[in-house]
Amino acid sequence: MSKTYKRAGVDPAASSRSLARLSPLMKSTHDERVLSDMSGFAGVFDMRAAAPPGGLLVSGADGVGTKSMLAAQLGMLEGIGQDCVAMCVNDVLTTGAAPLFMLDYLSYSALAESDVEEIVGSVARACLKAECALLGGETAQMPGMYAPGVFDLAGFCVGRCAPEERLTPTQTVQPGDVLVALASSGFHSNGYSLIRELLVQDLLDPHQQASWTSHTWGHELMQPTRLYGGAMRLVKGQIKGAAHITGGGLVENLPRMLPAECAARLSPWRIPECFEQVRSAAAMEMEEACGVFNMGVGMVWAVSPQVKLPFAKLSRVLGYGIWELGRVVERAGAAVEF
Repeated sequence: MSKTYKRAGVDPAASSRSLARLSPLMKSTHDERVLSDMSGFAGVFDMRAAAPPGGLLVSGADGVGTKSMLAAQLGMLEGIGQDCVAMCVNDVLTTGAAPLFMLDYLSYSALAESDVEEIVGSVARACLKAECALLGGETAQMPGMYAPGVFDLAGFCVGRCAPEERLTPTQTVQPGDVLVALASSGFHSNGYSLIRELLVQDLLDPHQQASWTSHTWGHELMQPTRLYGGAMRLVKGQIKGAAHITGGGLVENLPRMLPAECAARLSPWRIPECFEQVRSAAAMEMEEACGVFNMGVGMVWAVSPQVKLPFAKLSRVLGYGIWELGRVVERAGAAVEF
């Protein structure tokens, strides 16, 4: 039967070989709270072992989007798993929760075994960074659904927080609060449909050296999405809210943590050159670009003006920029003012 299935485009033996080689890496993300092994149909996580027990469960699901197509085109798969994990984990972090476990879903028509292993392995490595168990997942080979070499990668994360730790910014943020920016590592996982269009039109060349670095444009475009768990742990109990700047950029994501009567008034900030060059190539106005890309801001915190966060110290500890981005004001027009 497997030979017949293989003629149809599905190779179960290859999937089994990949899983066997990946199991040790996936198990390295487990601790005593994971009660299942990789051979069952579902993962089991023991909430009784959570410290402290009980609390609220928080969940989030997301995917890498069309960045995966560029990763396949360039043969740069080593960071794509972190994109998947970060897109899910960072969403969960905005509630004040810590991630507990992650499940991934990889679908494709035809990929080399080594590519499957690199993709799933990169998910496991990112889960280790995020202090999150890779509890399980699914690898689905679907002939005819995708072009050879093309894949889709998505995931699902569950986290936990005590009721008193939950961030409820739409109830607590108020005019006068400070907006704090956490630098992104690049484009993260958003805006790639436009970026790919620029590549098709030869307005960007992934093999050309970028003018601001010794790396190529392809290398810059494939920088994995930053994980913000370490930053959130450092300011636990000091912030009112957090916004993960993903699809829709600052324009759509900042209002999600603001009460209806409030707006975000942003001060000018240093926009990384990669965004400026893409904006120029696409002939985009600044406000439009801020509704597509993160423009160098991967997460935003809302903080009471009485809380004085040590930006320089936090930046040194975390290894990336943190700065005051603006203020919350009474809304008179748009929800985000530039």
